[in-house]
Amino acid sequence: MTSRQFHRWAGLAAALLFFFVSTTGVVLQCQKILGEEDVNKEEMEQTASSQKLTTPLASTFDAARATIATRYSDAFVASVNWQFKGEPPLIVFHLDSPTNRNRPV
Repeated sequence: MTSRQFHRWAGLAAALLFFFVSTTGVVLQCQKILGEEDVNKEEMEQTASSQKLTTPLASTFDAARATIATRYSDAFVASVNWQFKGEPPLIVFHLDSPTNRNRPV
């Protein structure tokens, strides 16, 4: 194979790669524009939290922890995400287990 033939085939492979990359980029951008995830984020930014500094938070957290403990009593808690905006507030327990379970309450 001469260098001219090699460059021709390498150029064809590069063109196919660039076409694939550009096509997936367009698809991902369309998904982002039309996706519901950004709409939900924008809605959450507009809502106000119902929780105040004077609200007792420990009882809410304890109730959520008890709910999770009834189902997954043997699991260890890796982390907890607490979203105060929305009705009711959302608490997500990330359990440290082989299946890496995320359980919203």
